[in-house]
Amino acid sequence: MRLSIFFFFLIFLAILWSFFIKPYKIELRPLKNLPETIFYDFTTYEIDKNGLKTKLIGRLGKKFRDRLEIDDFYFFKLQEELKAKKVIYKQDILYLNGDIFYKYKDIKFFSNSAIYDTKKDIVKCNDEFVLLTKKSKILGDSLIYNKNKGKIFAKNIDAKIFEENSR
Repeated sequence: MRLSIFFFFLIFLAILWSFFIKPYKIELRPLKNLPETIFYDFTTYEIDKNGLKTKLIGRLGKKFRDRLEIDDFYFFKLQEELKAKKVIYKQDILYLNGDIFYKYKDIKFFSNSAIYDTKKDIVKCNDEFVLLTKKSKILGDSLIYNKNKGKIFAKNIDAKIFEENSR
């Protein structure tokens, strides 16, 4: 008798289970924003017959299908230097964010965000900036620097221009 009650109870639980428990479904979806490669504390060098051409340092680099993201970015090239907390490189354009420092020849540039078009050699900043040259200190709201033409366009500037002593 006890065995028949046990089996009856077991069949009853199986029927309840089939009515109230929904089956587990697994859906496979493609991951759109997953990095293909991750680099930690890396340094890359480009060397040609004359010696060191470029140097790139980063704390964390993530290679996605359409872009490259680098944290604590530092780039060095002859007469050119670039630092930023975060960089996104997409279609030959660097999107720079956080503590940006850019140096080219005798020009130094500081800001919190900027865009650098590497094909056209144009640096754009729609944020507050500080620009230092040998003879001036310029503060402003937005800036466009065309390296090829050697021209700087800026808005709402406050400039201090230093004159050389004539003796």
